[in-house]
Amino acid sequence: MTSIDGEQSSLVPHCELCSTAMTLIGRLPRISLQPSVQVFRCLSCNHVVSAEHRLSAPSGEATARGG
Repeated sequence: MTSIDGEQSSLVPHCELCSTAMTLIGRLPRISLQPSVQVFRCLSCNHVVSAEHRLSAPSGEATARGG
């Protein structure tokens, strides 16, 4: 599936009303500690849902810092 910005998505949600694959129509950026939000729309029945999108931390970032 191709999103509005041309990226391929491997985890495409399906509409909970009609089971059709949904289309990514927008993204809200991460603010402070809140995760970014992705907005999806079903092109068959126009149902819209939003989902938090959390990125995993790089492996070196999770270590404690000594001082």
